[in-house]
Amino acid sequence: FRAPSLAEVSYNSGPTQFGTTEGVVLGEELSRGFDVGAELLLAEGALLHMSYFDQRVDDEIFYEFDLVSFEDGYRQESGASRSKGVELGADIPLTEALGFDASYTYNDTKDSTDQQRVRRPTHLANLGVSFSLMDSRLRLLTNLRYSADTRDVSAPLEDYALLDLSANYELNSQVQLFGRIENLADKEYLEIIGFNTPGRSAYLGARFSF
Repeated sequence: FRAPSLAEVSYNSGPTQFGTTEGVVLGEELSRGFDVGAELLLAEGALLHMSYFDQRVDDEIFYEFDLVSFEDGYRQESGASRSKGVELGADIPLTEALGFDASYTYNDTKDSTDQQRVRRPTHLANLGVSFSLMDSRLRLLTNLRYSADTRDVSAPLEDYALLDLSANYELNSQVQLFGRIENLADKEYLEIIGFNTPGRSAYLGARFSF
């Protein structure tokens, strides 16, 4: 059971920048679901896992921006939405310094009109390779993210793949330095029509333990 939040209710209670959803009364959202999974730990240290999930949401609350009428606000679907699918994953140490991990999710979604739910990719995948140096004090990681078969309210979205790099260096027992570059290839992609996504982004930082 989820009641509409104060932010959702107040957003709909007055005019917005693009239009208004004043008068749209939001009710409660109900959901139920389950997932079941299994893990297999191999003698070499590799871990394989698999799970199945199934969720039903009745009267789902969602945000919508209409590119035709230029109205935005929180609305409520009339009926039931479903998401079901499988998740597969593997974490495999190739050597003491080199590791490999991968995951894949297949998500079959339907809204109350039997159409694919918006902004829910059917296929999601991650592929990572890690490498440790200097007695594991320095750890390098490259990760490839893939998303496919997604639609927004008004149109389907293009599939995309993003490459990320990161590094962690343990200076001593109390200080750790880290850095990462997201979207290394500066790929243009969309997750929501009408909203930009970050290009190549770099981050540096430090962690202190006391």
